[in-house]
Amino acid sequence: MAPIPVQKADISQTPSQPPQNQESGSGSAGSVPSPQDRAPLGANYYLTEGLEGVEAQHYRGTQSFMTAINLQADQLRSGNAGQYAVFSQVTPDQLANIERFRDTHCKSLRFLYYEKEETLIVKIMPGPAHEVANRRFESVLTLKLAAMGLDDELVCMGSTTYQGMGSRKEADSAFQPRSFRPHITDWPTFVIECGVSQPITSLKTNAHWWFENSRGKVQTVLLFSINTTKRKMHIQQWEMGEEEANLQVTGLHPDSTRTRPKCIRTIDIIAADAAGASLQLSFENLFLRKPSQDESDIIFNTEDLERFAAYVWCAPQ
Repeated sequence: MAPIPVQKADISQTPSQPPQNQESGSGSAGSVPSPQDRAPLGANYYLTEGLEGVEAQHYRGTQSFMTAINLQADQLRSGNAGQYAVFSQVTPDQLANIERFRDTHCKSLRFLYYEKEETLIVKIMPGPAHEVANRRFESVLTLKLAAMGLDDELVCMGSTTYQGMGSRKEADSAFQPRSFRPHITDWPTFVIECGVSQPITSLKTNAHWWFENSRGKVQTVLLFSINTTKRKMHIQQWEMGEEEANLQVTGLHPDSTRTRPKCIRTIDIIAADAAGASLQLSFENLFLRKPSQDESDIIFNTEDLERFAAYVWCAPQ
């Protein structure tokens, strides 16, 4: 896939294919239309948007790789660096070596790899807040599903790697319904991306990747932007499903309407004050079916959110 010029646009302006409920998706995805049926955003978009000021480093082996990562992690903790590092000239074989080394020595790193460009984007976790937030949200979600007898039906895939269009990516957390997405190559329906002391722009770019590369099979992306210094948590909930008129009906896109991702909810939690906010996860989006009589959307009320935030801030930093 050849790079195209960077599109400086909010992801809510980029439509994708309608979600296909009750259908097993494939890990490999084809093209996805963006506005006016132009080509999908290329690698240049994901290698620049949210990565302003980040210079690519030439990969020279696992030892120098970890030295660079550890140095940036130290600078990140002191507030003098960002959360992302970029490495160029990383071959697929070298990526496999990096992944084996990472899985043994530093499991918390998350990767986005562009195959043709041989470029690796690394998300660095500067401290426990990132992992605590992810794991705590997972556990609370599991408890709410267990109350409906569904804790075994939505499988937490953790940071499983998913194959996109000439790229592959790991989420911070990914979930897929066992009944309709039973295979490792199937796309998740729900993804969590978390950033610590990082502009929300980079997290929106991650959300964009999931919607575009899955062709809308990812239904919901939850973004957590955490500022440990100010003890503030900003949450955005993105979903597929807002319909708009298709002004350029073609043989490739014959429908009169098409869907696009949209931020449907933002929540700010300062310390442990959620100011009456609540979070609602669509049952149909998670499980790709309608709820039965004893099932419903998953609700995180104000108390849930405040207890969640308090748990994150009480963890050793």
